[in-house]
Amino acid sequence: MSIDSEIGREPWRNGAARRDLSVFESPAVAFVEIDFTDVGAEVSALRHSGVADLKAHLLAHHDIVRKLMGVARIVNVNEHAIELFSPGHKQDLAGSLERYWPDSSTAVFAESVVAAVNGEPNFLRETVMRTMDGVEFDAEVAVHFDAGNAGRGLVTVAVLDISERNRARTALEHAKFMYMNMFHGMAVPFLRIDSTRLLGTYARIREEGVVDLEQYFAEHPEFAFEAAEALMIVEANDAAVKLHRAKSEGALLGSISRFWTRKEQLIRDILASGFRGDAGFRAETRLLAMDGTEVDVLLFIIATAEMRAKGIALVGLIDTTEQVAARNALESMRSDLAHGARVSLLGELTASIAHEINQPLTAITTSGEAGLRWLARPEHSIDELRVLFARIVADARRAADVMDRVRGLAMRRSAHATPIAINGVVEEVATFLRHELRSHDVALSLDLAASLEVISADRIQMQQVILNLSLNAIQAMANVPAGRRCLRIATGRDETATVFVRVEDSGPGLPPDGIPRLFEGFYSTRESGMGMGLRICQSIVEAHGGRIEASNNPDGGACFKVTLPGLR
Repeated sequence: MSIDSEIGREPWRNGAARRDLSVFESPAVAFVEIDFTDVGAEVSALRHSGVADLKAHLLAHHDIVRKLMGVARIVNVNEHAIELFSPGHKQDLAGSLERYWPDSSTAVFAESVVAAVNGEPNFLRETVMRTMDGVEFDAEVAVHFDAGNAGRGLVTVAVLDISERNRARTALEHAKFMYMNMFHGMAVPFLRIDSTRLLGTYARIREEGVVDLEQYFAEHPEFAFEAAEALMIVEANDAAVKLHRAKSEGALLGSISRFWTRKEQLIRDILASGFRGDAGFRAETRLLAMDGTEVDVLLFIIATAEMRAKGIALVGLIDTTEQVAARNALESMRSDLAHGARVSLLGELTASIAHEINQPLTAITTSGEAGLRWLARPEHSIDELRVLFARIVADARRAADVMDRVRGLAMRRSAHATPIAINGVVEEVATFLRHELRSHDVALSLDLAASLEVISADRIQMQQVILNLSLNAIQAMANVPAGRRCLRIATGRDETATVFVRVEDSGPGLPPDGIPRLFEGFYSTRESGMGMGLRICQSIVEAHGGRIEASNNPDGGACFKVTLPGLR
């Protein structure tokens, strides 16, 4: 029976049991009408031969199923079926059904035959079908066993190409597989956060007109912790469970804020980052583990715009306990070394210190002796005695100030940054240097800029840096004729609003090939030098966020420039 002859049959168009033509010609689904008459005859023959379990028999005999496919005849198709199976004409699809069913799908066809024999109204399966060109594709096959057509041996089959859907599903499953393996298999602790509730909070306060979250924090101090409560841990990998000292992943699930107790500034910074829509956040902090211990961590948050829109964020945590301990030990060693260098400086400045203290002590002695002589007179001048005692008190304070500066420079203590004026530090250093300058016949020139920004620094350490550079300059001029020895200390402001101190001398300058190595440990341009002074100076300056540079002046002599950030 040809397709054309079938289409020409009036019962197909007008029978009450036939499907609606508009549905059959759907542009989205391939419809195929199959004449199962001969299939029914073959199944009846099997029954008469004694086959009781038709399904088991068909599944066990591949050749019989292929024969049934061969006698099943396509009698009508819609336009979409032509496009799907054989671009061309309806006649091209006429004939046996077998060529459209690859061997791998034989069992599905057998099941459809059993469903028809058992009187089921519909049969639906995913399988693989084949075009006339031999190209296989994933398909969803729906067979409708219409009661009105059963007597005529006609079956309607709907075929939907689901190749793209399956590829997408496979890709999704692959992505999920990769995510699960990467997330849970990584050595870095990761937490997946659900921030959906926080997005709602952000939307609410934006509607209220909030644009500056820091200002909102100031007006609503309780907001930070309330908002942090909305950040929920919904997944944790094994490394995160171990880092938090948790018994299982389930123990970690819930609000992440419980691990950030007493970290108000951290919470504010994270929330502000999220409010701005930043793609990431990074900070060093300490988290509270579930056993009550605190762990030093590098915390980083990954939250792209797409992730934030879906209320998803990843929190990574790297245990830095050992690194922090090593850094603290290194800082302690640096502090000890700097202290040793200060004590060494004081040794070099002993004569200057003695001179500074001797002056007020001599003045005190002179004033005291004068006072005793006036007391021996028959008549006493109270005003004169008052002047003498005032001088004694002033000179005693001068001596005490010198001792305080020496004691501060010699103390072993941690760096303590406070707002200081660099000009005042330079003037204090100049006081220490008086005797050294005099004994080495060196003229001191101070060129201090007015109205400099205040810097945040440790006063004693800044004294140490400028003292060390100044003493190096004085020693570098030892072979320069006495009248040409000049030490110049200048302060000023760079174009970037940073504050600088420049220490220059009129000596022979620095060897050009040695300049790159000046700040290396144990490198010195002097035979008697230990090579640690400049290295310590660099360490101090860099710890304050600044830098130190060395060069030669065009007109001779060395120049060391210390640059420090000013306070805005």
